[in-house]
Amino acid sequence: AAFRDAESRERFAQAEAKAIKAISVAVNHGNLQAVNYLIAIRYMGAVNRLAQSENHKLLLMPLETAGIIGSLGGIKDIIKNAAFAKKI
Repeated sequence: AAFRDAESRERFAQAEAKAIKAISVAVNHGNLQAVNYLIAIRYMGAVNRLAQSENHKLLLMPLETAGIIGSLGGIKDIIKNAAFAKKI
């Protein structure tokens, strides 16, 4: 079981490294939406972990929450454009 857990963590780390490299390439080509996507994904994961913790009685949100929510709209556009590009 410990071996499978270690193997799972290693594969996750490899996938995350590949995703970050893809985002880096996108940024180098001028696509700053890729950075917003990564930040929004990390932010949603952090909020999810906070909500599931035993200390979830208080959840502090940064003042920039509106900007992050706007980024989520950008993520929707990225996914929509990617789906459209696959059809072509």
